[in-house]
Amino acid sequence: MPNIREIFLSIQGEGPYIGHRQLFIRFCGCNLECNYCDTDFSVKDCQVEYLSGSGKFEYLRNPIEERILLEIIGKFKNYHSISLTGGEPLLACDFLLNLLPKINSKIYLETNGTLPASLKKAIGLVDIISMDIKLPSSTGLKSYYAEHYEFIDIALKNKKEIFAKAVVSNKIAPSEMDYLKQLSQKIPLIIQPITTKDKSLVLSKEKLFRISEKIPSARVIPQTHNYMDIL
Repeated sequence: MPNIREIFLSIQGEGPYIGHRQLFIRFCGCNLECNYCDTDFSVKDCQVEYLSGSGKFEYLRNPIEERILLEIIGKFKNYHSISLTGGEPLLACDFLLNLLPKINSKIYLETNGTLPASLKKAIGLVDIISMDIKLPSSTGLKSYYAEHYEFIDIALKNKKEIFAKAVVSNKIAPSEMDYLKQLSQKIPLIIQPITTKDKSLVLSKEKLFRISEKIPSARVIPQTHNYMDIL
């Protein structure tokens, strides 16, 4: 059983589904360690917020049993879909294979797109795939281009809705722009300016418009939940 960081109702603040009410289940742990990651996974207890925006949480001991998680999910109503986020939800693939068939809701998978073998196992259980592109200039890590392409191919072959969100910093390299342009020819692409206190990484207007000119099919959408001051 995986550890879960929090469960809460909120409004999607990223990508093409921005503004939709969603139930978020944030899984602990990730297979990457991106420089800009702002999520603390060190907590021992799961925070469950039953009233959207209330700021009042109940704390449950991790790991949460499947039976308990299903009971919690059943208490929430009137949302577009369940967002599995993290961290990296596909690290809990075996748990999801048992859990998701018991949920009668649309499943929105937020993933870093680096675990194609796990996606292949779970592909029949998800409806929408939001794939974060991890550019080395933003993450400080190596590229995962081969994994991304394999991931996308699995989704497309199974006729799943998939789009990519590329977190972009001012240090984006020309070769990375070329990669994003190629990617935009396969699936919809969202350019997401990096949210950081490091001013050297903040995407300049000049660089933003250069990217937009090179990849005209891409949409530029920042993290709006930061502006709304919501989870």
